[in-house]
Formats: sequence, structure tokens, C-alpha cells
Amino acid sequence: MAFVGEKNISLSYGEGRSVDASAFTVSTNYFGLLRVKPTLGRDFVAADEASGAAPVVILNHRFWGSQFGGRRDVVGTSVLVNKAPATIIGVMPEGFDFPTQFDVWMPYMRGPDVNRRAPEAFMAVGRLRDGANLQGARVELETINRRLEAAYPAMNRGVVPRVDTWSQSVIGPDAPVIYGSLWVAAWFVLLIACANLANLTVVRTIGRWSDFSTRLALARAGGG
Repeated sequence: MAFVGEKNISLSYGEGRSVDASAFTVSTNYFGLLRVKPTLGRDFVAADEASGAAPVVILNHRFWGSQFGGRRDVVGTSVLVNKAPATIIGVMPEGFDFPTQFDVWMPYMRGPDVNRRAPEAFMAVGRLRDGANLQGARVELETINRRLEAAYPAMNRGVVPRVDTWSQSVIGPDAPVIYGSLWVAAWFVLLIACANLANLTVVRTIGRWSDFSTRLALARAGGG
């Protein structure tokens, strides 16, 4: 499992250029869990989220192109994130926008006061092991949650874990029905297109056959 939060940042680079950017703050195992590697540079490592670690940033491919001109030497570039120094260590592959289209990813900086900070919203993401199913994951997390509630009642009383597939968390519990309807609609449109193409082919064939018959009749008349 990994977790992801979000925040808005000010990113400054170059000759005093500054842009407002959207950032995901993630646990450093995030990309490894998703099995996606940066197309340039390196992934986060555990040391990047340690208290006092030098801040690092990984760029979204689109943001890299629009703000840094797609420069391959961007890795190692120093920038300012909310006026604090940080280093660009990587660029993600084109089209990778998980969980949605943001500009950069940053490691969540753990600290000794992590449980005393102002509340922040995080989403946990996980990958089911081979042979596991969603219902089993729900049961396992409910068991863990009961233990946490008993051990830390002040923070965990009344907390109820909710486990959904990604499509269900984005679209809702009717995601399978919606996706199924879209597939049916797509196949229906494809069938209509095929039927129209078949009709057009038949019409053209009939037209050519009529033309061929006329030519054949004229040829016979001329020969007679």
C-alpha cells in the first residue's frame, strides 16, 4: 500500500520565473506500487521522506514540456518550491496522470510530529496480491482497523475503512454498469457503421453491375 495527498505550490525556476502548480505528496513506494518508472532520472527512495531530507520533485511529462521545454538535462535542476530549495530528480512517462492530472509529485516528509500536525487528507492506494479479492481485502482492513481503534481510541474511534476499486472510487458503485453500458453502446455504434458500409458496398456493386450489363448489351448490339 501507498498513500497520496495533494496541495498547491509555487514553483520558481530559471530567471525568476514562478508558476502556480498542483502537487501530489506521496509515500516513496508510490511509483513502485504502480509499477511505473520515470522516463528520465530516478524514482523516490525511502531517504527522500526522512525528516530533514533535501526536498526533491518529479515532474509530470506534460508539465515538463510546457514549463521546461522538454529539456533532457532538467534532472538535477534546482528550483524553489514555496521559496524553499528543491531538486528535480525525474520526469514521468508521457500520459501518466495518476491519480489525476497534476504537475509534480513530491515525497511526503515524515517527521517526529507527524501525528500532531494539522489534519491532512490522504488517499491510500494498494495492489491486491495474486489470488486475493476485494472482499478479502475489506475484511482484512476491518480487522486491522479494530486493532487500531483499541490501541489508539482518541484518533481511530469511529473510523471506518472503505475499500473500492479505482473505477468505483472515481465513478461510484455503479462503475461496472456504466462501463458495461459504454461498451454496449460502442459495439452498437460499430455495428451500425458496419451495416452502413455493407449497404454502401451493395449499392455500388449493383450500380457497377448495371453499368456492366449496359456495356455488354451495347457490345452485343454492335457485334450483331
